[in-house]
Amino acid sequence: MTTYLDAAHGLEIFDVDGVLIDDAPWPGGGAPGADGKTVLNGTVNPGAGVGVNGDFYINTNTWTIFGPKAAGVWPAGTSMIGPTGATGDDGATGATGPAGMVQIYDSQSDLSVTNTTSIGDLVRFALPTNLVAGDTVTVEAYGTLLNNTGAAETPTVTAGLGSSSFAGALGTSLGAQTTLRSWKFKMIIACESTSAQRIYAEFFVSASANTNVWTQIANVNLYMAKTFTSTEDTTSAKDVFFRITFTAASTNLTATTKAVSAIRQANV
Repeated sequence: MTTYLDAAHGLEIFDVDGVLIDDAPWPGGGAPGADGKTVLNGTVNPGAGVGVNGDFYINTNTWTIFGPKAAGVWPAGTSMIGPTGATGDDGATGATGPAGMVQIYDSQSDLSVTNTTSIGDLVRFALPTNLVAGDTVTVEAYGTLLNNTGAAETPTVTAGLGSSSFAGALGTSLGAQTTLRSWKFKMIIACESTSAQRIYAEFFVSASANTNVWTQIANVNLYMAKTFTSTEDTTSAKDVFFRITFTAASTNLTATTKAVSAIRQANV
């Protein structure tokens, strides 16, 4: 028995004598199938003119799926975003960050001094004893000053650490004035070691009452090194201080400290 595929007749089967005993013609074409459906997408919800019945649509901005469209109408959408998952495990501890700034002294209480030639300490507080090489302490103070003597005054600013002090002769007279002036003081202590500090200080007084024009009337520096007799070892308690001294005696010289702040920037 022999089987053939004939292009014109389809499948043909012959016996050993060559006689056709069966055949199966090629099948004819069937009816057209139904149109396929589409999953559309866009960044806004679908309008009535988008897609055909049976289609689906995904809004990729809100991840909402619509469909199937039926009778020319899109049904309400359904969010494709699931509920929030469970909190994951804590991550590993990060590296230690650099040392930051620390407030080591903060006073908002007034300190008013009315005296003769020497106006007492307008700033005094204990420096921390755990300073190390590379640390910096910045001291700032603010207050008011009244010279109601009827004569000009030429004060001297004295600042210091422990038993070491340094003064800045002003060279700028403060004329008599019945209204308050403002003053501000800044002092920077840079620790090169526990017994060697480089200190810089400056003192400003407002040019007149109710003004933001400032006159620098003292700019003094002191470097306390190990070879100096005025060495201060900051591993023991030492006070930071600041005062004003006038040339003429008067009971009408008044200075008031309004605020003192000291910030320590640790060695980094």
